[in-house]
Amino acid sequence: MKAILDKWGYDIQTQARGLEWGVRVVKNGAVKIDGTLFKSRYGKLAGHEGKKVILSVNDCFASEYTVRDFETHATICTINF
Repeated sequence: MKAILDKWGYDIQTQARGLEWGVRVVKNGAVKIDGTLFKSRYGKLAGHEGKKVILSVNDCFASEYTVRDFETHATICTINF
C-alpha cells in the first residue's frame, strides 16, 4: 500500500486551492510546493537538508505553511509565497 504524502483542498470561504498538509524533502535549503521552490521565512531548513519534513497550511489562502520535523513533529520554520 502506497503512503499518502499530500492532501490538497479548497478553502470553504475563499475557494483558494492549496496544500493542506504534505511531506517534502529539503533540497538546497528549500521545499517544493506545486512545482515551485520555497525557502524558509522564519527559522532555517538548511539543518534538514536531504531529510523529510511535514508542511501544514496556516491560513485560508494557503500562502503560509509551518514546516515540522518528520520524526519529532517539532516546528522548524515558516514558509510563505
